[in-house]
Amino acid sequence: MKILVLGDIHDYLRPLSIIFKYAYNSDAQFVLITGDFGVKEHSLRFVSNLLSEYNWIGVSVYGNHEPKLIVSNAQRGLSLGSLRILTMGEIIEHFGLSILGICGNRGSGRKWSHWRDSMIIGIINRVSGRRIDLVLSHEMPLGLADKCRGTKSCGQKVLRLLVEKLKPRLYIGGHLHTYPQYAELRNTLIVKVGGISNKGFLEGHSFFALIDIKEDRVCVSSYEYYGGRIRRLWIAAFC
Repeated sequence: MKILVLGDIHDYLRPLSIIFKYAYNSDAQFVLITGDFGVKEHSLRFVSNLLSEYNWIGVSVYGNHEPKLIVSNAQRGLSLGSLRILTMGEIIEHFGLSILGICGNRGSGRKWSHWRDSMIIGIINRVSGRRIDLVLSHEMPLGLADKCRGTKSCGQKVLRLLVEKLKPRLYIGGHLHTYPQYAELRNTLIVKVGGISNKGFLEGHSFFALIDIKEDRVCVSSYEYYGGRIRRLWIAAFC
């Protein structure tokens, strides 16, 4: 099965129609989103309408930059047409995959999107022993495809613990607005998708991935959209 993965849209909608069409022509079957739709509710509805156009289901976590509709429903989840926004620590079964959602960002708790390490440890303890195929997260685990601001690692230590304990086949995240990366930890492939919206030297560059999951193999192809063209950046295979 093929999955389109993207995130960090931040109200930059221009590339999405082209990216969705490319994924459709590549036989994608559904969509995963790492959060940060932006502050406008229109962005959320635009994505929902695109999903309906291609008869896809979209599954997303929330990030730390979301419209009020997501913020007000963060604790109970949200379904908007073909788009499903998970709650923190929610597990869903879709196309035979067990998907765990890790929403928001690490913080003190002062902001609506913040989580603390104790919350992630609670999720690990609750889920331990259960099959988790895929972790869909906004943030990245420490030292695993988490480069930002040059060579600095900007992932979270407790999310690395989550990977080590739950041993998913695939961990997908975003948040850092840097070039797409992948890493391997034992039997887990970790992917930083890269954002649709970026600033600085990456402004105008949008990144997404197509994931092909088979029973004994996971293959991730990273893509860049820039200047009206799509090109493949790299392929990571894990089997």
